[in-house]
Order: sequence, then C-alpha cells, then structure tokens
Amino acid sequence: MANLDPDLLQALREAAMAAADDGVEFYVNSGWRSPAYQNELLREAVSKYGSEEEAARWVATADTS
Repeated sequence: MANLDPDLLQALREAAMAAADDGVEFYVNSGWRSPAYQNELLREAVSKYGSEEEAARWVATADTS
C-alpha cells in the first residue's frame, strides 16, 4: 500500500480489523493512482456508460479520487 497517506492507511487497517471481527473479509485492490491514470479510467468509463454523469457513479475524477 505504497503512496497512501499514513492516516488513510491506519484507517484502512482499522476497518479491516473491524470487518474481520464481523466475519467479513476486507480487500484493498488499489490504493494510489496518478492523476493521468485516473483520468484515463474516467474516459474509459464515459465510453462504457455513455455519459460523464453515469460514469461518475463508478469512477471518480482525478480531483476527487
């Protein structure tokens, strides 16, 4: 989990432990993306979902990710 803000990393660890206490497996499969890569993901989502509004339901902008 390189490049994560230390406070975010701690919060994720705490969430994973709390989830485990409830019998839920917690996985983080992505933690940091460059703004360029995040914008690429958003462009792909717009193509897939047909509009920026619909894509925004699934993929954040580089400014909010």
